[in-house]
Amino acid sequence: MYQEGQRIKIVKGPWAGDCGVIRQVTKRVLKIEVDGGALGLAMVNPAHVEPIEQAPLDFDGGFGIGGLGRHDEPGRIPTIAQIERMERIEREMIVCRRCGASDIIDGAMFTTGGGNICDDCF
Repeated sequence: MYQEGQRIKIVKGPWAGDCGVIRQVTKRVLKIEVDGGALGLAMVNPAHVEPIEQAPLDFDGGFGIGGLGRHDEPGRIPTIAQIERMERIEREMIVCRRCGASDIIDGAMFTTGGGNICDDCF
């Protein structure tokens, strides 16, 4: 009747009201990973649970359409031109010797101190 990976709601017993996922099915007991995971696996009588029916349009992965919890963008590989541009910027920027802030990326000012020390550290 119940299968591993099925979402259920516990209706009786000490975990009544909690929801979770069945991790193991035995003859007399269901081992359930309760949502939140603080309890580990709860052992529950199969008569004390109800299956949760999900509509095909339900999203359990997060907020909004499609769910942010399941959103995964592929990593971006920079082009050769982008790499060369960043290397040129790094060669031209001034970096503070004390805090490590740069004038181009971090917006540090180098007007009063001199000697590669930004105005905030001077």
